[in-house]
Amino acid sequence: MNWMIQIFIGIEYIHSMRIIHRDVKASNIFLSSYEIVKLGDFGISRMLDNCNEAAMTVVGTPFYMSPELCQNKPYTMKTDIWSLGCLLYELCEFKVFIIRILLKLIIYYLLCTKLCKKISNLFQIFIVRI
Repeated sequence: MNWMIQIFIGIEYIHSMRIIHRDVKASNIFLSSYEIVKLGDFGISRMLDNCNEAAMTVVGTPFYMSPELCQNKPYTMKTDIWSLGCLLYELCEFKVFIIRILLKLIIYYLLCTKLCKKISNLFQIFIVRI
């Protein structure tokens, strides 16, 4: 429980600095020998001009991506909160959150919005039914 509280405080801090991490996941959470949690890998993070600004770039790890990211919609700092919820679920249940639904959204988006004219109707139906 103490670790999750430290993660929440870390996310709250970067959000107060108007930074969206955009890749909150288990492999980006580090634990020191003194049990101090650190949030790492800010390689794809983004600093916003103001708290109400939204980003559009689709980045991050698919299992932790918010629905807005999967649907190519503008997103705010709340996307980190979604990822945090996925992380919390993973830590409690020892399995990835809604992996099948999330992968289906991503595949459907990629195939039906980008390549729709290049694939057959039968293949599109197959993807939707996964």
